[in-house]
Amino acid sequence: EALLGKDPDVAEDFAGGAISMDKVVRERQREEICGALRGSSIFYQLYILKNFAEIFLASLFVVVNSVWGLESKDELGICYVPMADKGAVTMQCRQKRYDFYMTILWAFNALLLC
Repeated sequence: EALLGKDPDVAEDFAGGAISMDKVVRERQREEICGALRGSSIFYQLYILKNFAEIFLASLFVVVNSVWGLESKDELGICYVPMADKGAVTMQCRQKRYDFYMTILWAFNALLLC
């Protein structure tokens, strides 16, 4: 039919009022590229791979946070503070804002599991 001058694509192109050849060419190129991409499975496979990587990393972070972060204790310790030429001072030390950081770590793990 296209050889006989009855190409349905050409009829569609020129049916819309103001005709611009550049517009018709761009629209056909866009449709051709989009059609090729719709038939391609590489984007689907990359999407699935990205999601599996996210799930793996989230699981890894939850395990590491649970084993290492949440098992820490707020213990008192001994600190040696050097005083320039006067020697050193021995002080009792404690972690600052321990409860705040533990709360944030619990919230982070909860959000990763949701």
